[in-house]
Amino acid sequence: MRYFLSVNLDRSAAHPFSFRGYRIRDFLQKEAGFQPEPFIALTVLSYDRKQPGLLEQNWGRPWYNDEQYFMFLAGSVLFRNGHTKGDKGVPTPEEVLDILLKEGDNHYQYLKGNYYLVLLRKARMEVDVYSSPMSLHPAFVRFTDNQLLFSNYLEAFHALAPLSVGLQGLVELSLFDHCLGDKTIYEQVKLIQGGHCYRFMADGQANARVVYDVSGWYTPAPGPRADTLEGINEALKRAINRYIESTDRLNVALTGGFDGRLNFSFIEPEDYHKVRAFSYGMHGSLQISIPEYIAQRLGFRYEPVYFNEGFEAAFPTHGMDAILLTGGITGFNRGIYPYAYNTLKEYSRSCMIGQCDMIRPTYNNPAGVIFNDFSRALFFGAYDDFKAHYKAFARQSFLAPDLYSMDICDHIYEEIQARYIKPYPHLDDKLRFFFFLLKESIMKYWHTEFHLVDIFVDDYVSFADLDFLETLFGSAYAGIYKGLFAKNQWERRKAHDLYVDLMSLNNNKLNYFYNDRFLKPGWLKFGLAGLALSAAGKQLARMRDKRKGDTTFNMDEWSHAFYRSQEEAITRKAALFNTELTDQFFHRKPIDDSGMGYRYNRMISLKIWLDHLGIN
Repeated sequence: MRYFLSVNLDRSAAHPFSFRGYRIRDFLQKEAGFQPEPFIALTVLSYDRKQPGLLEQNWGRPWYNDEQYFMFLAGSVLFRNGHTKGDKGVPTPEEVLDILLKEGDNHYQYLKGNYYLVLLRKARMEVDVYSSPMSLHPAFVRFTDNQLLFSNYLEAFHALAPLSVGLQGLVELSLFDHCLGDKTIYEQVKLIQGGHCYRFMADGQANARVVYDVSGWYTPAPGPRADTLEGINEALKRAINRYIESTDRLNVALTGGFDGRLNFSFIEPEDYHKVRAFSYGMHGSLQISIPEYIAQRLGFRYEPVYFNEGFEAAFPTHGMDAILLTGGITGFNRGIYPYAYNTLKEYSRSCMIGQCDMIRPTYNNPAGVIFNDFSRALFFGAYDDFKAHYKAFARQSFLAPDLYSMDICDHIYEEIQARYIKPYPHLDDKLRFFFFLLKESIMKYWHTEFHLVDIFVDDYVSFADLDFLETLFGSAYAGIYKGLFAKNQWERRKAHDLYVDLMSLNNNKLNYFYNDRFLKPGWLKFGLAGLALSAAGKQLARMRDKRKGDTTFNMDEWSHAFYRSQEEAITRKAALFNTELTDQFFHRKPIDDSGMGYRYNRMISLKIWLDHLGIN
């Protein structure tokens, strides 16, 4: 769903916004407008389902309005375990409002999901925007001249008033692959951070406060694995089963790895008739052959999404879709999603994906290019260390070198100190660094996926379930407690133990099919012998990759097709970019060492997006 809400706190008339004429209308055709008061205008754009799944059940009427309050539910709101009413897992807007008015900042004890709750108190003309702790779907706000604009569609902000670039946000994006805190690359637009409440008042004042800090998940003495496994299993099983029961058919991501296999283990054989498993890759990819074999053995439907010659030819179009549909948040390399998920939605818009991020140590997580020398220096070094890395980066950045001022360097360092170090004297450097990566990277990594994917499917992400997470972080099974930054196999020997143990409880057969590293997960229960087999399997996988190349994503080749289609836009001079360096990369195959190839792809996508807005 995409939405745009305008509230004028001076009670002047709000102007409705329409998604007509925007690219996104090709994918989400159902538009509804709502203006209960002259100073409130809301537009939502969604897909039409006669039988919505669990996470869509409030989309038909995601607002509440009376003489005192207006409230908008942006996203999916569920009851916490223990607070459901009978078998009902989804609260009505009236029930959400009642909880919010009674509990305020403590409403997370009763509600969970992936949502933003916008509450206007009409007597005071005061707006609170609450965000769920794991805000995987980004939303943005602009508050100027007593006009509050709230939306998850960036282009709408630009449509009402042209955006201008904020230099610190732009520099942070280049350093960390996203802007820190609630900054964006625009001066006027802020990102709503997870677990926060943003208050906007009729006198023009605004503030933000933390109401749910995920750093509180850390437990100095987590419960032993044996004592906590059943609790983790129950929390995850309840979340997944409730979702499966809510829909008559669903897609399930099942690749050659651990994540989808764990999700699938919770599905009962009697529900196999409603399941279609999927994965994507090129012909010959283990990401296709392994799930295909598992489907044959267990007896459920599987459909691969092949990245073939036709896909390669269409990749430039899909790459532009990835940029334009997400307001430049997502790089063109995510063009695989418009292709794959637009195919999946024909079977069902319900889709289960993901599981990994809180189970494994950080080296196994998608922290991406934020996991680098600059971020390490912020937590394990002195200011001079960070400044040296900052200056070195400026000399090889794809942005113009003169953007990297020492004032911005100072501000970044001071903000990290204030946000992630000084408030946590009880945590050591490693743990502070972990929660920085979690809140500033791992969650925002998913922004690049879900902000695009949810156009096509109603994604269910079980690892973001708050009941599951709070249970998990009280256990030694959580990735934070097992080789947090370990680089080698021995130190990470417990990285996958929870996968194996949960599958043992639910569908042990899945532990004894090979994965894409030529090992069977069940081997990891065999102590040193299992680790030896695992290490041997990984060596075989590396040898195969060297011999055959990447058979899942042939991104080097696909990227060249995109570059050729956008040559003029990429090579055109622009004041914000180091076009001399971007031209050098354009005329040779980008080397992905130290993330340079990824950074190039990301900056090229941003350059094309800003050009689309007319900012360059």
